[in-house]
Amino acid sequence: MSNLAARLVVASIGIPLLLYAAIRGDWILIALVGGLQILMAGEWVALTGSSGRGGSIFILLLSAASVDLLIWLPSSDPLRGAAMLLLVICVIAEGVRSRAEMRRSIGALASFVGAIALPLALWLRLSDQGASAQFAPLGALAVLFVSTWFCDSGAYAVGRLLGKHPLWKAASPNKTIEGAIGGALLAALPVLLLRALELAAASAVDVVAVVICVGILGQFGDLLESLVKREAGVKDSSALLPGHGGFLDRFDSLFASTPAFFGYLILFS
Repeated sequence: MSNLAARLVVASIGIPLLLYAAIRGDWILIALVGGLQILMAGEWVALTGSSGRGGSIFILLLSAASVDLLIWLPSSDPLRGAAMLLLVICVIAEGVRSRAEMRRSIGALASFVGAIALPLALWLRLSDQGASAQFAPLGALAVLFVSTWFCDSGAYAVGRLLGKHPLWKAASPNKTIEGAIGGALLAALPVLLLRALELAAASAVDVVAVVICVGILGQFGDLLESLVKREAGVKDSSALLPGHGGFLDRFDSLFASTPAFFGYLILFS
């Protein structure tokens, strides 16, 4: 199977699954988030050079579970206090377990929790229709997904056709300024279409927010993950997704755009 065919097969399965989970929410989205956190923890351990140091994945997953509980549970639930305590214990345990490389191991743990586990945990909050009425009936999370895919496709297509000026050689020598601009502009297209078809009440400010959160910050998240891979000396975070690399490669843009978009909704909805 060619690389393009593999990409199309994975996309034909992954896109409907993600959209269904985003719109449906509930336990389906919880299961998706949990599964992705498990898979990404394995990739992150290998990528940060901590593979083979027993227990690291286990601590990452405990930390991710703590973050999930802190985000998902009501503020009055006493389990949130237990989740916070567990998170602190995980940090201490990682430091004690890897005394010789404490700074690197705790840095890898903090990066995973803040840049990967937390954005994924926020998906459940973004799927809440009541918190993002301007994007109903699809919901904010589905809009975030679709805008990210438009951004990625737009950046690739425009970069191939018009790209001349490197965007950030240290992170990704193939990405161009022209492609980045094209991706940022294309990110707004789904929201504009929803407005034109009167399927959503998104305002002009919402369109600008999508451009900033998805089109700009999302691409920055992609570049940061590329820097980590270059430091590790690998092209992809894994080979779990044929034609796409690993799960970190496929979702890297959302690590930055998700908390930014969620923050926008909290502040201005």
